[in-house]
Amino acid sequence: MVSSKTKINNVDISTKDKRYNPSYEYLGTRSLIFKSLTENSDKLYIIYHYIVVIFALLTRILYINKPAEVVFDEVHFGKFASYYLENEFFFDLHPPMGKICTYLLGKLVRYNGEFKFDDIGIPYPEGVPFLLYRLFNCFLGVGICSLVFKILKELKMKPITCLLGAMLVVFDNSHIIESRLILLDAQLNFWIVASIYAFVRFYKLQLNIQKNFTWSWYLWLNLTGLFLSFVISIKYVGVLTFLMIGVAVAFNLWQLLDKNAKISDKTLLKHLLLRVQALIICPFIYYLFWFYLHFQILYKSGQGDDFMSPEFQRNLEESPILKESRDLNYFDIVNFKSSDGDCMLYSNGNLKYPFQYPDGRISSQGQQVTCTPNDYEDDNSWWQILPTVEGVNSNHGVAFNAVVQLKHVKTNSVLKAHDVASPLHPTNEEITTIPAENISPEDYEFTLFKLDFVSGKAMDPKVPQMKTKYNKFRLIHVKTQVALLTDQDFVLPEWALHHYEINGNKKIHETANQVWSMEKIKDLPAERDFSSSSRYEKPKISFFSKYAELQKKMFAANNGLPSEHPFASSPEEWPLSLSGVSYWNDDSTKRQIFFIGNLVGWWLQVAVVIIYVIIICLDLIIERRGFKFLTKDVRDQLYGTSLWLILGWLCHYLPFFLMNRQKFLHHYLPAHLILCVFTAHFIEIASFIKFAPNDQEEDESENMQDEKTQKINNMKLHMLVFFIIISLVLFLNYWRALTYGLETLSIEETKAREWFDIKLQYTK
Repeated sequence: MVSSKTKINNVDISTKDKRYNPSYEYLGTRSLIFKSLTENSDKLYIIYHYIVVIFALLTRILYINKPAEVVFDEVHFGKFASYYLENEFFFDLHPPMGKICTYLLGKLVRYNGEFKFDDIGIPYPEGVPFLLYRLFNCFLGVGICSLVFKILKELKMKPITCLLGAMLVVFDNSHIIESRLILLDAQLNFWIVASIYAFVRFYKLQLNIQKNFTWSWYLWLNLTGLFLSFVISIKYVGVLTFLMIGVAVAFNLWQLLDKNAKISDKTLLKHLLLRVQALIICPFIYYLFWFYLHFQILYKSGQGDDFMSPEFQRNLEESPILKESRDLNYFDIVNFKSSDGDCMLYSNGNLKYPFQYPDGRISSQGQQVTCTPNDYEDDNSWWQILPTVEGVNSNHGVAFNAVVQLKHVKTNSVLKAHDVASPLHPTNEEITTIPAENISPEDYEFTLFKLDFVSGKAMDPKVPQMKTKYNKFRLIHVKTQVALLTDQDFVLPEWALHHYEINGNKKIHETANQVWSMEKIKDLPAERDFSSSSRYEKPKISFFSKYAELQKKMFAANNGLPSEHPFASSPEEWPLSLSGVSYWNDDSTKRQIFFIGNLVGWWLQVAVVIIYVIIICLDLIIERRGFKFLTKDVRDQLYGTSLWLILGWLCHYLPFFLMNRQKFLHHYLPAHLILCVFTAHFIEIASFIKFAPNDQEEDESENMQDEKTQKINNMKLHMLVFFIIISLVLFLNYWRALTYGLETLSIEETKAREWFDIKLQYTK
């Protein structure tokens, strides 16, 4: 028997398969999510796509070698590539994939990484492949524009609509700048749109029952997971793209649970497990791979050592922590370094706490104890470790968690904490010293400190002796149970030579500012002058131990970033691009690069979002009253693809309101890209929108517009798109001097561009 056939989404399926399938619904819509409102020309798609690629390449590659100087965060990401090339360990807040890609380019041309990108404005010397680094991001920037075009095409939009969405990116000043420099954002944004494109391809196959679990279905599902892993392997904000895709996947699985779908439990479980495998398990494995590569490349000691534990540092070749660490005995004279900064414990017999502070509080007027940076050999920074147990001599090693006295050698006074408020922190204790000859039995207990172990496990478990450089500890005051804290956010006044304050903090586990190490032993006897590396083998640390420690440090560093910065901006300013960032300037030529979006496109997007919200609200209210406002086709689009794109925009935008760290306009670019797709998509829908009759049931034949109306609306759409594109080009041209940094503007011309909160150089 030959079974009859029916059509769903223009796909023929046999009657035996014709049953309710909720996979045809998307975010609460019916089966027309990807239905085209009009017929489109394949030739136009090809022509417009070539136009997009050509203009994207031209706007990004022209004069990409200028300025031939370090620009903005090339300071960081160029430097990191050099560290990779020299195999020297470094610490960064972002996952390693983006930086490794830049490193591989340098490796390809056999660059040695000698140039360290030390400061913005430094000219690139001959031999540094900065142009190759920039070209890599340039081609990714072109790829972003191409993928935006292709996403809209897969959403069954007209060629002119695809052109509009892509041109919103092609002529956007911010995307042009990010694609011309050695930054991570071009890589991040490329894989974001690649992930969305792959998911749309997968979802279209998901709509067709016959293509579920086919080779192409598996391919696009797994490519979605692969590309998502690349996003989060470049920057942690990539988790927001996971959220966007995850919303759609979760809703689709919820639909498949519907009993009317007539999907067996076995098939449903298969759908779930395959998505977990492709979108969670495999991406996590790919993500781990980049960290494995990171540790394999960076096997030498480098500038990032101090961020990691002593055990981690012992695994690095030529680690100073092994070469320079020495066993610590009682009566040794040492200096103490704060682990959170290059700052030494310091005291000066000529400096006393003032009698009274400006707020009226009274001090002890004792000898100041402060923290001074960078002076490892200052006579005022040496302290002698004195035992608190009788019979201990200079041959006894200092044990972990030992209770000791610390004598300031130059002034023969002993470190003391007591219940007097510190200068800058009234809730914390003042730290001072007391002359050794004046210590009474009552004073003695206020001079005892515990070397509270933090890290640096004993190299020899049989002899748990502390070592310089290697062991990290807190200085806990035994009597009052406060930890010595160095606060480097504020400096003391002139009476303390603007040093950092040392105080006793009652929250003994609060911050890294309370962790110390002993750096060097003064006048070390020759018989004890040998490094730990000559006595102990390098410990074996598993990849997962290294990964877990690095992740913890990276998250802590991200959370610890200050919120203040001259060019930081708040998320509410971003959609309208009310402020920007100064990337580069040259005093000799008065040229500059200032990061800002194309205001025509950005303001258009905000207007479109507002109109969309108004239409949705009206439709919901009118339908609630029993009337029809929009036709079925239009509602399917607005509550389907449009809603998903809006949710994707919000996923990439709203979380920044919850972050306390520094935020800049470039953090909005992923959200902006999604809004480019949404804007083009909505403009086409709005151009062909039809309102439903209220006096009769909707009939599909009545939803079809006549040929004349179609042509008029199509002409209006084309005219609107060309008007928008011309406006985008005009703004880019108006701002080109500040986008490319190739021209010098007069003071009047520069002032004329200081709109809103924009602060430019050379306005005087």
